[in-house]
Amino acid sequence: MKSAINKSYFLLHIIVLIFGFTGVLGEAISLPSERIVWFRVVIAVVSLFIYCVVLKKNIFSITKKQLIQYIGVGFIVALHWISFFYAIKISNVSVALASLSSGALFTSFLEPLLNKKKFLWYEALLGIMIVFGLILIFNFSLHYYMGIVVALISSFLAAVFGIFNARFSAENKNSTSITFFEMLGGVILLSIYFLVTKQLDSSFFILSSNDIVLLIILGVVATSFAFVGIVKVLQNVSAFTVALSINLEPIYGILVALYLWPEKEKMDSGFYGGTLIILAALFTNAVLKKKYSKVG
Repeated sequence: MKSAINKSYFLLHIIVLIFGFTGVLGEAISLPSERIVWFRVVIAVVSLFIYCVVLKKNIFSITKKQLIQYIGVGFIVALHWISFFYAIKISNVSVALASLSSGALFTSFLEPLLNKKKFLWYEALLGIMIVFGLILIFNFSLHYYMGIVVALISSFLAAVFGIFNARFSAENKNSTSITFFEMLGGVILLSIYFLVTKQLDSSFFILSSNDIVLLIILGVVATSFAFVGIVKVLQNVSAFTVALSINLEPIYGILVALYLWPEKEKMDSGFYGGTLIILAALFTNAVLKKKYSKVG
């Protein structure tokens, strides 16, 4: 059991490293946020289907109830990604990633309600730490307030689908199946939106070669592989710990963004102070989890 947990933690941090580049990809791709997400989930569905055919994995042995649940959560995932990329477009990568760290705060309160998990005092304490970090970020980044607000909405949605995925992974060990139908849910939701708004025409598919390459990386590596991995990790690690570990994402993303776009991404000292407080919660969680919990 201990070996499985250690492997899950290792995989989790590989995925967090990948997630750190997601914001950078969103900034580099020239498309609007909702189009980025549509191509992302379509590529993810196609790549996952090919993967399952080649390795002869059965992803269709699920009940009607599970199908509806997975597709429904896929709607939430799509809305999370749209709001995340939109936050980047109207602010910058650093602001969006730092605000997204509030996911652990939302998870600490939502998980006991949605998954009937025991409320842990130290999760609430870490949530309060994150609030202080966010206050610092708000105070020193007010000119990015809309980006912060949208990123906080994105963070809330991420907490919701993370909690549901923790429940799904406990019921169904086939993480590929869960991910496939969640991505399919995203395809359905966004396709309906683009059809209703009459945007899904021939011009919709005209992309630059740079966007095509970046979208493939986003869809295959940062979505198919990463999302299947996260659902698998949730079999051994709690949703709160996953949400808190993803707070390492801003470190990777902000460093890369600062290197690529130094003028746009440079922030005030208070921003970085707030971000450090949020990230300190990650390491505090690791210590407290080891002391008070056997798993997760």
